[in-house]
Order: sequence, then C-alpha cells, then structure tokens
Amino acid sequence: MLLAAAWVSVTYGNMQSPPDIALEYAQEGFLGAMAGSLIGIFVAGDTRASAQKTRRWVAFSALCELIVSRSTKLVVVAMATLGAVHFFDRWGSVDFDFFRILELRVAVLSEKDPGWLFRLSSYLQLVAGFLAMLAGTADAEYGVRPKRLASIWLSLVLPGLALGGRGWTLAPQLIYGLSHFLSRQCSTRRGGGLRSYLPVVVMVAIGLWFFTVIGTVRNRDLNRDQAESLTVANWDMEQRLMAVNYIGGSLTALGTIGRAAEQIGPAKGEATLDYFSRKAMASGLPFGATAAQFERWRTEDMPEEPEFGWTWCVPPTAMAYLILDFGRAGMPIALGFLVALGHWLSVRWLGQGLFPHVVAILALNAMFASTQSLVVFNPQNVFSLIFTAMAAVAVRPLAARLRALPGRSGDVAPVTGLGTTGT
Repeated sequence: MLLAAAWVSVTYGNMQSPPDIALEYAQEGFLGAMAGSLIGIFVAGDTRASAQKTRRWVAFSALCELIVSRSTKLVVVAMATLGAVHFFDRWGSVDFDFFRILELRVAVLSEKDPGWLFRLSSYLQLVAGFLAMLAGTADAEYGVRPKRLASIWLSLVLPGLALGGRGWTLAPQLIYGLSHFLSRQCSTRRGGGLRSYLPVVVMVAIGLWFFTVIGTVRNRDLNRDQAESLTVANWDMEQRLMAVNYIGGSLTALGTIGRAAEQIGPAKGEATLDYFSRKAMASGLPFGATAAQFERWRTEDMPEEPEFGWTWCVPPTAMAYLILDFGRAGMPIALGFLVALGHWLSVRWLGQGLFPHVVAILALNAMFASTQSLVVFNPQNVFSLIFTAMAAVAVRPLAARLRALPGRSGDVAPVTGLGTTGT
C-alpha cells in the first residue's frame, strides 16, 4: 500500500520521490512481516472445523445479538444527546461556521484538560465502536441489518464534529465490515447475496465523501467562496488523490522520521505500549520519556526542508515506531512477531467467546492500520478490551444459558428472547 500510493503520488507530481532510506526500511519491514505471516499461518492451522456450526458459535452469535439489540438504543440516545450538548458548546466558539473547522480542531488538540464533556463523549464513541463490532458478528449469523448500523453511525455525527474530527465518517462501517466478514467464516447461515450488502456499501461511499469534504476544508483551510467553487469537475490532481497522497506521504515520513528514531531510541517498548507510556508520563513516571521526546520532535521540532514536505503531520507507519523501540536491526523482527501474533489471534480466537473474539478482530484491525501507525495499544483498543471484559463478566450467566440450549443449523431468525424458537 505504501509503495503503490507513493508511486501514484510521484507519477502525478504531487510528491517528491521518497528518500532511498525509506525504501530500504520498507523492504526490511516487508520481509519481516512476510516471515511473520508465514509463521502465523503455519502455527494457526485450519480452525474452521472447530469453530463453524458449533454449539459454542451458535450461543456466542446469539449473545452478540442480544447485547446489541438491548444496548444500541440506549447508547445511541445517550451519545446523540451528549454529542449535541458538546457540539453546541464547541461550535459556539467559532460561530457555527463550518469553514472555521481548522480553528476548532487546533483548539481541541491544544487543550491540556478538555473537560468532562470531551471525556464522556469520547468514551461513548468507543462504546459505539464496540457495538458496531458486535453487530457485525451478529449479522454474520442473522443477516445484515443496515438500520441498526446506520443508527450507530449517525449518532456519531455530532460528537465527531464537536472535536473537529472526521474519523467518525468511516470508523463504524469499517469495524463493522471487518467484524462481519471475519465472522462469516464461522456462520451457519447461507449467503444472502451481494444485494444484502448494498446499504453498507452506500454508507461507506457517503462516509468517504464526507471524509474528503471535511479534509478538504480543514486541511486546505478553505473559505466559503473557495469551497463553493470546488466541484469534482475542477478538482486538481492533489485533491483527487488526497487519500492516496496521505498514504504515500507515510512512506516519505518513514524515511525522514525513521532516521531520527534511530538516533533518539532505543525506547525499549515505550512506543509499542503507547497508551500505557502516555499514562505513565502523565503520572510522573520515567517510562515513556523517550517516546514522548520522539513525538515532540516529530510534531514540533522536525526541520522544515523541501525534502520533508508535509510529512510532519503524517503518521510514519508502524515501522518508524518499531525502529524507535528496537533499532533498525530489530524492527523487522518485532514487526514479524506482531504479524505472526496478530494472525494467530485472528484465526485461533475467532468465535471462541466474547473476549477472545474481540481480540481476534482488533488484532486483524491493527495489522491493517499498521500502514499509518502502530496501533497495538491505542485508546480504542485498550478501552474496547475493557468494555469487552466488563460485558463478558456481566453476561456470563446468560452465555451459560445460551450454550445449554439446543443447537441449530441452516438459516436462522434473529434472537427474540430466551426460550423461544428463534433462540
């Protein structure tokens, strides 16, 4: 992905050729990841026979359906209500002018203590992602229910805009899709045809459009007149290739920032354990100091030279953080280990209970996201695991009752309650 996006960006003149060191890092990282993938495949083996159409999967998919069906409305209402309060509080400071979203975003990122509205809104958005993940799992067994996914997605609009962000435009659809198609390997349900996925595809297309529009206005700091004249027909090539340039820029950033990581490190795991490093630093502990120094250099102190372009604001892929932690020689080994572990978890733990299943999905998601960052332990993953652990404890008696019910196979109807034919 890095190489292909960089090639397109260079071909159309939107980016200078990445430095040779970036290509060397990419080659070394790819070889390590390939070795890790082969090891993960070999060790994981074929587990479909043990997961597919088993009593454990049938009970687990029913449990996911019950959790989502009974929680979605409460979470959506709470998130929409709190998001509206947060939205009006934030956007009042910029007179509700969408074309001042960059100003709002800078203000949000510069706050040391964002306040209780920010914290509650952020936690609820993480809960929404958790529900989208479980919804994808349940729909793998019971069929796609687009209205439920749409309600989760739309409830994120105000909380997301309150922060001047745009991740909300695509995050629920992507985590849902990843969860759904991974879970289909275990499903007893026969295929519903491509038509059943059309609403989800439409939501992804709309999300991409909003992602591009918000990014255009925010990153280019357009005024109203400039935005009104900006139609698809007169977009320049940089605008048309915004997403491609963003990924391609990560390769250039890898070369630029990887060199600095070699000089600043080794951080000995601080960047890999990012969330815990930040908490340790906030508590006054020395752990995380090197990673914090690296991040400060990356965002504030990196020399501004034409060679670097705009790479300071691009996440420099997982490889740069692993170089910081383990050095250049250790980066391919560490990346190979993470890929092997992620592959093993995503295969062996799929459908094996609430907590293992969420870990399996998050592991695969981390591998996809490694193109632009190291997201093994980020707030979303950490809190998703916390929510999952809490939910697993809370529903343990219900899960035991579901496993005790007679098994079923073939097409199934959504669970309506314990003791019914559907269950």
